[in-house]
Amino acid sequence: MNRKWVRILVAVIFLFVLLGIGLMVYSSKNSADLFSQTIKNQLNSNREANEELLSNTEDIVVFTVGTAAPLPSSRSQSCTAVFVNGKFFIFDVGDGAVAQLENLNLPLQDISAVFLTHLHSDHYIDLPYLVNRSWQLGRAKALPIYGPKGTQEIMTATDALLRIEHQYREDHHGSAIMNMDVAGTQSTEVTMAKDGSSIVYNEAGIVITAFDVGHEPVSPDFGYAISYKGKKVVLSGDTNKNQNVIKHAANADLLIHEAMLIELVIQLSDITQEMGMDRNAKILSDITDYHSSNIEAAEVAAEANVKHLVLNHLAPVPDRKVISRMYTQGLSKIFKGEISLANDGNKFIVN
Repeated sequence: MNRKWVRILVAVIFLFVLLGIGLMVYSSKNSADLFSQTIKNQLNSNREANEELLSNTEDIVVFTVGTAAPLPSSRSQSCTAVFVNGKFFIFDVGDGAVAQLENLNLPLQDISAVFLTHLHSDHYIDLPYLVNRSWQLGRAKALPIYGPKGTQEIMTATDALLRIEHQYREDHHGSAIMNMDVAGTQSTEVTMAKDGSSIVYNEAGIVITAFDVGHEPVSPDFGYAISYKGKKVVLSGDTNKNQNVIKHAANADLLIHEAMLIELVIQLSDITQEMGMDRNAKILSDITDYHSSNIEAAEVAAEANVKHLVLNHLAPVPDRKVISRMYTQGLSKIFKGEISLANDGNKFIVN
């Protein structure tokens, strides 16, 4: 090969190298632009969705954030989010609830109040993280917490638990961004009137009533009714079949009621007993006497004449079709309204 062709070959290779570098630079810039635009689109989408939820003055919008009882499961434990007339309420904060709330892109910084049904761990164990995370994301006042006797003790411990973490955040970002004065909580322990109920929130046309249910030896233990503009949503809390639930759920638009496949749990207890796992067998047997079966939940819905029954706090979780069918089989003969089997992240609109 003569020198002429060598020079041509070198020039061609050089051009290809320059072209490759140019394409890399262009691709890199393009990727950066695409990433930037994707993030902006997502943030705008989240903002618009949250503005829509918080600007809705007509409907009650409900998310079943966590739907599992404390048995092994990929689901989050008890948590329900309610949006009504510009307010954002959380009912219970079980394990995994905060991560699920963020997965749903719900505006934690705008939480108006938290309501606890009772003080079993699967209903409040994620509460310290909710307090912390909502403040990190921009909550600008102490977070109101309502619950049964013992709530104050838990929240005092929670505020103490988070004090060092909050101090580090304020030291790093400054009090103008993260002010420790608003990082904590303001707790109210709910006491019942003689009729077994108490109005715990009454603002902006929204009335939230706590009422006693049956979960002994856990006591007090509450259900909640949320009323607004003639609409009503009721949360049963953890309970066996209970007349107070029927009373407060009368003519409700939406009843979210716990449900357990009791016969299946008893079978699990028997199996663990046979395998020598006496402690586990005893616990499984014990929990069947203070929860409601799916049949009992349907009976409550029928007797209360509700429009829509959502089975929740599911034990075991219906992550297999055969289990799902077991939950709903035969219920339509008892309750003639709409029936849903809750999953994490389901959205229900009462309008």
